[in-house]
Amino acid sequence: MAASDYVTDVQGLYVAYYGRWADVSGIDYWTRVVDADGGDLSSMVNQFGNSSEYENTYAEYLDDQGEIDDPSGIVTQLFQNMFDRAPDAEGLQFYVDALNSGESSLAEIALDIFNGAQNNDKAILDNKVTVAEYATEELEATGASYAGADDIAVAQSTLNDVTADGRSVVDAENTVDSTYGGGGETFTLTTSGGVVDGTDGDDTFIAPSETLDV
Repeated sequence: MAASDYVTDVQGLYVAYYGRWADVSGIDYWTRVVDADGGDLSSMVNQFGNSSEYENTYAEYLDDQGEIDDPSGIVTQLFQNMFDRAPDAEGLQFYVDALNSGESSLAEIALDIFNGAQNNDKAILDNKVTVAEYATEELEATGASYAGADDIAVAQSTLNDVTADGRSVVDAENTVDSTYGGGGETFTLTTSGGVVDGTDGDDTFIAPSETLDV
């Protein structure tokens, strides 16, 4: 397989672990790593767990030595990143026990939760990854800046608003466009001149940047 075949998996781990989309150099580097590992994400997620961004992202759950001193809080944050919800009590206890016993690292737990997403949780996670892929493509296309705490906060906030509803994906992608200067103009078609799509409401669409012959 080619490195490009792992873009969705890599974006998923950025969402799961950091709650943000990947930067252009990051997606390029990690897809190559995962490709070299035959699709195994373990090396990637374990290196995420030893990064300075990990310490910054989860600082409130760590002690002065960088060790986890709030396992319930840090596991809950993983669920919030992926599914915008807290874990159920049984699941939370399972992962807290795994952390406390040393049976699993936080990185391994993040990968386990990511791989085990089902039903509504999976729909939310899939939508977040869709937006993440769109955002990184926009970064590459526009050359916009994406570095530092402020840019990461914008990415995290945008993904936090993504739900299982497809409309939330459109809204998030519009936010990406306005942030990075991509996309086209937004128009609203009213029904005063007739029905647009078979419904009686107004219709909104995003016009592409290119000029179209109609």
